[in-house]
Amino acid sequence: MDGGAFAPALSAGQASRTVEISVRKRPIAGTRPRAMAVLVALRAVQIALPLTAAVLMVVAMGIVLPAAVRAQGGWSAPTVTPPETPETPDWRVPDPRTGAPPASGMQRPRNETAAPLVPSGRAVLAVEALLTADSPPIDRGLVWRVFRLGNDATPPRLVTVSREPQATLTLEPGEYAVNAAFGRAHLTQIMTLESGRRRMETFVLNAGGLRVKAMVAGAGDAIHASARYDIFTDERDQSGDRRRILSNARPGLITRLNSGIYHIVSRLGDANAVVSADVAVEAGKLTEAVVSHEAGKVTFKLVREAAGEAQADTQWIIMTQGGEIVKETAGALPSHLLAPGRYSVSARWGGKLFTQTFEIKSGDNIEVEVLMR
Repeated sequence: MDGGAFAPALSAGQASRTVEISVRKRPIAGTRPRAMAVLVALRAVQIALPLTAAVLMVVAMGIVLPAAVRAQGGWSAPTVTPPETPETPDWRVPDPRTGAPPASGMQRPRNETAAPLVPSGRAVLAVEALLTADSPPIDRGLVWRVFRLGNDATPPRLVTVSREPQATLTLEPGEYAVNAAFGRAHLTQIMTLESGRRRMETFVLNAGGLRVKAMVAGAGDAIHASARYDIFTDERDQSGDRRRILSNARPGLITRLNSGIYHIVSRLGDANAVVSADVAVEAGKLTEAVVSHEAGKVTFKLVREAAGEAQADTQWIIMTQGGEIVKETAGALPSHLLAPGRYSVSARWGGKLFTQTFEIKSGDNIEVEVLMR
């Protein structure tokens, strides 16, 4: 997936396997090796010994030499004025929430920059998002939406949208709903921003990726070009219906989702070659669902005689043996993918109706001729 590396994992209605995600870790600034510290200490001792001897010699000269000079009555100690030192700049780190300097003694290195001050009468919100609690910040693909909350009579109002992975937003003080969206994965937090204060929030999305592959049984590993799938929630409403999250998606693409159980419905073609399965998406992992379809391809033609020319402008109705309509279509040579089974097809042409029964098996590619008699 973009915005975080996923290693293959999986689950589907059939066989599944799970592999841990490959996580990029930020380098941690460590200390020098102990051997280097010992070497530095030894060198310090080597330098200190000669310096000690030199200091002792200077002290001795300071005692003996002035005494000798004073005995001759011609020497007085000079007055030494220490040089003025420039004022040391204040490198202290401001409080990230208020912008005020901390207590004396807390200083930062010169190569760091101070947090920006909060404008008067405003509030600053800095946000970042993680896939899981122990993963690094997401560095792309994030969309932040900030809604100003009012009273019950006032609906939330969208005030800003940012696509910066780690966004810093200057807002008016008040109550907000902040939404972080990463593909179909999202998280909303309610927060109150105070005037003159800076606030930092980290959103843990608990998100993973789902990749669906749809294939025809016995046709190898190739993803069928006509395959499409929908993703639904696992929960049902009072009417027993699931909420659709994504529709008409192409297999092979990665969809980012919050962790949880989802119901997928995969279709081949535009008829009844449909497979459904429940799949679990884990946070920080890529789940790969391989859906195997049982289907065959059938082409219809209306002819006056066997192996004759197909009649144009023909209306077709495909039905199961129980009389349920599977597909209505039109044309001289319509083709469809059907689930294995026995069917009947009716061809209407020139005000007349012609019917033929047929059977199809998985992997078939057949042609059904309907004779005009």
